[in-house]
Amino acid sequence: EVENELPTGEPDHGFVRGRDRETDAEYRLRYQNSFTDAGKATLHAIEAGVFNADPGIESVDAEEIRDVGDGYGVNVTVLAPEVDDDVIAEAIFDTRAAGLDSFGEEQGEVVLDDDSTKVEYFDRADRATVEVDVTIEAEDGLSDDAVDRLKDRIIRYVGGEDTDDISYPGLGIGEDVVYDQIFFRVMQTPGVVQADVFIGREGEIPDDENIDIADDEVAMTGVDEVTVNEQ
Repeated sequence: EVENELPTGEPDHGFVRGRDRETDAEYRLRYQNSFTDAGKATLHAIEAGVFNADPGIESVDAEEIRDVGDGYGVNVTVLAPEVDDDVIAEAIFDTRAAGLDSFGEEQGEVVLDDDSTKVEYFDRADRATVEVDVTIEAEDGLSDDAVDRLKDRIIRYVGGEDTDDISYPGLGIGEDVVYDQIFFRVMQTPGVVQADVFIGREGEIPDDENIDIADDEVAMTGVDEVTVNEQ
């Protein structure tokens, strides 16, 4: 007979709760990138190559440029506020096809084998912080764990760092935040019978409408931005 005097994983006793090495969402993202990253020149391969170049790169979008006057190539937009320009430039250089140009307002240098340098151009996206205010009615009330799982569903859809400190890319660059998608994730929570949900940009009055995201923005939220109250 064995008696466990200290409950396993109880934070009050100084334990840290365990987790899987990676979540299903993380595995799916890595799995998809493992195939696209193996190729070269395709837009998906460029996106995967740049995304995997540095952990600080949170979102990537690549678009093909076909313009008789400007040339032919690719425009890469990244959300990576802490990543150096040269790191992004090198990732673009390593994945785009030879003979193509890169376009954008930002630039970084790549050092070639002969010690010469090549300039690559790209754009940086701005973070659009999304706040979510949820008031729920539950049959028997929700535990703290259930509230965390509710928050995580919302964060994984929009994008950001969840209650387990895992970062999710969520929506892509320029993708609007759809109100019904957030409301659906709230109602997925077991025990919730009714909910009032309001969303909005940081500093704005929350509403029950979609949030428009510009082509050079990425929607992101987090634990502090998602508020859950019970009636």
